[in-house]
Amino acid sequence: MLNKILKVLFVTLLIILVVEVVYLFFLQKQKIIKNDFKSSSITILITPTISSSQTPTSADQSFSEDSLQSLVNWLRKGKKDLVVASSLTQTYQGKIVEIKIEEGINPLNKFAYAMSLKIEGKGGNKKGFLFSKDTLTNKMNVLALVEERKQSFKIEDLSVGDEVTVKEDQNLFIMNCSKDECYQKFEITKL
Repeated sequence: MLNKILKVLFVTLLIILVVEVVYLFFLQKQKIIKNDFKSSSITILITPTISSSQTPTSADQSFSEDSLQSLVNWLRKGKKDLVVASSLTQTYQGKIVEIKIEEGINPLNKFAYAMSLKIEGKGGNKKGFLFSKDTLTNKMNVLALVEERKQSFKIEDLSVGDEVTVKEDQNLFIMNCSKDECYQKFEITKL
């Protein structure tokens, strides 16, 4: 009887040992495979949920800036000579509620802009954009979705009521920047 118990115990421990060795081998192999790539791409999906009755506080903003800075530091850790660029892409979708192609200066930060655009989402949230002359000529791509294909489109042909997406790419390596140097490119697509 004792002999049978010892055999069952031995077989159970042997199975556990084999499972652990396979598990460790698999994890080690995954780490090697991940390090073999010459370039890596990390996609982080962040879905903020702020109702129209909520407004972000300065503590919320501080937390997000600190978190973003921590992410950038983590991306560059030990790879400063390898990681030369990192960007955050945000895409907004809504109807144009205001568009002005005229020069102005934002009184809050003295930003000189050549175009202002405001869109409204289906839930009523609004987002405003100010584009400099440099952005419009060097960093802006305007497209229209025609028969499921994107085609070039003139920014002057956008009007109030058009459904659009606005995609912005921000350089994460420039943290405290003016509006123009942070953003690498913009894309407005008329849907």
